Amino acid sequence: MIHLENVRVSFPNPGGKRSVVLDLPKWDVSAGRRIALRGPSGSGKSTLLNVLAGLLVPESGLVQVAGVKLSALSEVERDRFRAQNVGFVFQAFHLLDCYTALENIELGAAFSGELPDRERAEFLLKSVGLIDHAKFFPRQLSTGQQARVALARALATRPKLLLADEPTGSLDIDSGKRVLDILFQTAEQENITIVCATHDLALATHFDASVSVSAGRFQP
Repeated sequence: MIHLENVRVSFPNPGGKRSVVLDLPKWDVSAGRRIALRGPSGSGKSTLLNVLAGLLVPESGLVQVAGVKLSALSEVERDRFRAQNVGFVFQAFHLLDCYTALENIELGAAFSGELPDRERAEFLLKSVGLIDHAKFFPRQLSTGQQARVALARALATRPKLLLADEPTGSLDIDSGKRVLDILFQTAEQENITIVCATHDLALATHFDASVSVSAGRFQP
């Protein structure tokens, strides 16, 4: 599902030099695996997720997801690939305030170029325990409920790869566990590969494998 070779990302700093934020010689992840990226803020976890999603193009190296070389795609093609193949759960959720919970989930399909799938959206909303909140707007939902809607939206198009950036970071223990349980159950049923960035060591133990990231590099 994921194949990286000699991927390097750096950003300019005020001194005029470039700071390396990601430097990965090689990384492979098989389809259906659940991988946790562990590390503190600034370690390169979010940068790696953005590279895998095609949101960020590395200055060098090969990024291949689901058999597609992302670097060979134009920006428009990367956007379409991401919409059709990748689900992304952002730390801040990024729900659209002017749409209901159900409509936010339906938008996941709309962005991929497909017609909104009301049946799929309702199924997912029921799966995350919020079918009674279908007409609620994000401001009317708790933080934990918003997290579950964001997860349902990421799953709307049956993605091959789901990326999650600290998905339980703002949740209490019970809400975080519920989100994780839903994520794992759906991923197993639909053979979705998961890469999740977290600084929570306890959370990482629930994944098939965890990788420690420091200064943009994988650590033993």
